Amino acid sequence: MLVAVGLACMVVPFAGMLTALLDQDMGLFGVSTLLVVAELAVYGYYLSHIWQRGWTAGLFLLPIILLQEASLVVISAYLYVRGRVTWKGRAIRNVTAR
Repeated sequence: MLVAVGLACMVVPFAGMLTALLDQDMGLFGVSTLLVVAELAVYGYYLSHIWQRGWTAGLFLLPIILLQEASLVVISAYLYVRGRVTWKGRAIRNVTAR
């Protein structure tokens, strides 16, 4: 659940920019753009310390990485609810909180 919340926090500014462009809402576009720039700045700072070369390419791949991770979270949750998740060839049981 925490993964989904964190991922949503990273995706919302990009979605806000797209929505603002489609609705021609410049206020929302401005706020979303500031959030995206801040997110890219933090991620760029992180990448520049992790990768000595090629961190700028990694910076531009962030939206694609977010889409990939969001799809993996959704697919995993769907399979878990259906009881079809396997790990190392063994089925993972659906465990409910008590």
